[in-house]
Amino acid sequence: MAGIGFELRKVVGQKGLTGFIKASLSGTIIVAGPWLISIAGITIIQTMTVESFQELPGAFMASVIYCYAFSLILGGGFHYIFTRVISDLLYEKDEAGAFYYLLKFLIPTTIISTLIGLPAVLTFSMTISHPFLFSMGTLLLFISINILWVVMLFISVLKWYMQIMISFSLGMGASVLLLIILGNLYGTGGAIMGFALGHLIICAILIFISFLSYRPKKREGMKGRYLRYFIKYKFLFLTGAFYYLGIWVDKVINWFVAGTAIAGTFLSIYEPYDVTVYFANLSMIPGLVFFVVSSETKFYILFKKFLISLGRTRFSEIQRHKYRLISSTMKSIREQSIFQGLITLLFVLIAPSISSFISHGKTEPVVIITTLCAIFFQLLYLTFLNFLFYLEMYRRAFYAAFTYFIVNLSVSYIAALISVEKLSGIGYLAGGIAGTVVAFIAYSHSIRKIDRYILAGIRY
Repeated sequence: MAGIGFELRKVVGQKGLTGFIKASLSGTIIVAGPWLISIAGITIIQTMTVESFQELPGAFMASVIYCYAFSLILGGGFHYIFTRVISDLLYEKDEAGAFYYLLKFLIPTTIISTLIGLPAVLTFSMTISHPFLFSMGTLLLFISINILWVVMLFISVLKWYMQIMISFSLGMGASVLLLIILGNLYGTGGAIMGFALGHLIICAILIFISFLSYRPKKREGMKGRYLRYFIKYKFLFLTGAFYYLGIWVDKVINWFVAGTAIAGTFLSIYEPYDVTVYFANLSMIPGLVFFVVSSETKFYILFKKFLISLGRTRFSEIQRHKYRLISSTMKSIREQSIFQGLITLLFVLIAPSISSFISHGKTEPVVIITTLCAIFFQLLYLTFLNFLFYLEMYRRAFYAAFTYFIVNLSVSYIAALISVEKLSGIGYLAGGIAGTVVAFIAYSHSIRKIDRYILAGIRY
């Protein structure tokens, strides 16, 4: 029910170091696969000195960042509804129906992505050797990323973790290889086309693996199912929409208030912050894996026991299960926060070195530190948000997401107007703190009264 819902619990159940390593590696690939691919591509572009890549400085990076950003900004809310539909199909043990729904959902995803992306890239009028190739490469990247997000939402039905890791490894290798080959042949246009083709290869491999596991089969009641869920779970949609708006709004503000325009396009980048955010997100991967493997798993098991106790045991037994759920969850969150805090501290200590590596000293270390702290709170905020999803408190989850967005928007806009580079990321941090506080209050209130809400049929 909450987010992606990865099927790593059986792996966690394998005793010994092998099971832990396997779960950790699988979790890393699943939660951060697309992000790692984009970072790998940007790293290569940043470090390579091929002359053809310098036709229009910043164009490649801007294309990648915009494709990732707007695929989430425009599709985030729809992804949440799609995930809810898939979750219910899996709960009904209808994996074949879920796979059919995935394939069906990919059709409008591809069409809408094309209709949105094509008019945008056709406005490009760059003075590079292959401008049309750059436009089509950007369009293909946008489409493939939107497809990849949807496939990743479905990936929870798969239990072939090694195959998943191999898929991403092959796709990442293909992205890098095609980027270099086509980049040398056709400049920046070839580089972005090669990068996009690598993403398509990942999508194709993952869909093929899914097909080997399950054969798609249409079920009764599929028609109009998405619309019914959209109406019923409108606050889930709004939560997804404002969650991603909250994450990206400070970047968008920096692009158009303090950024540098890419000649011949509507794209604009703010390099001292854009690259920093991309690399700083690496610090969240260990915490995300901890959440998937430990925090969410414990919550799921205890919450399930609590639900089973409702209507079957005495009131005192129900309360015992509930308070065990509360105490165990808070303990897991404390452990997760300490673990992520240590990771963040490690990155903070090497902030000057990170600045030298990712931006050749153009980014102030204080900006990196601020961004790392913002990502720490983003993970904590995301944790409480997912627990609210388990409780089906979608309206309250929306309040937290909306708070995140509004605070980040307001603080980031003021900071951008002041034009002080060291303030970059301050809105991101402020939004993360505010969203975490609201989500924590909503979760604390909901979990303590969850038995009353369920028995009375109340949803907030």
